[in-house]
Amino acid sequence: MSRPLHVWPRHETGAEVTLRLRYVAGVSPAKWLRAWGDRRPDLPVEALRVEEPAQLVELVAGEADLAFVRLPIDLTGLHSVQLWEELAVAVLPKEHPLAEAEALTVADLKGEPLAPAQPDAAMTMELIAAGTGHAIMPHGVARLHHRRDVVGSAGDGCRSHAHRARLARRSR
Repeated sequence: MSRPLHVWPRHETGAEVTLRLRYVAGVSPAKWLRAWGDRRPDLPVEALRVEEPAQLVELVAGEADLAFVRLPIDLTGLHSVQLWEELAVAVLPKEHPLAEAEALTVADLKGEPLAPAQPDAAMTMELIAAGTGHAIMPHGVARLHHRRDVVGSAGDGCRSHAHRARLARRSR
């Protein structure tokens, strides 16, 4: 008789048992979900996107089993595995003098105003488009909220602002 390598906590959703996965904006879980479905058709996944400021709320409360999270976060009481490092990009209004640059460094942006930080990346993009300044954000988030009136540029200087993504679950 074979034993599963890992036994996930069981949660009832109607008559079906599910694995509850949460992920932040900019993370594309489709490839992972397809692989999971191929390998564990007996355990369906409920995947929901959560806002970055609330990325741990359901996990810590026991209302989610796993989460793709973006650092920095408090990992106390969590087991986590680093999955990848996200490329950071500088996002500027399309009319900005540096918008045509092939690559930017942090030094290129010195003295340039930052757009007011918002908990919602879509609102940050709105403020950038309005000309309030620039922001450095994960490439996946910039791509998700792309607009025709803003541009994103990566360069060696932005790599120092790379964002790390982890898969986290509550420690047992």
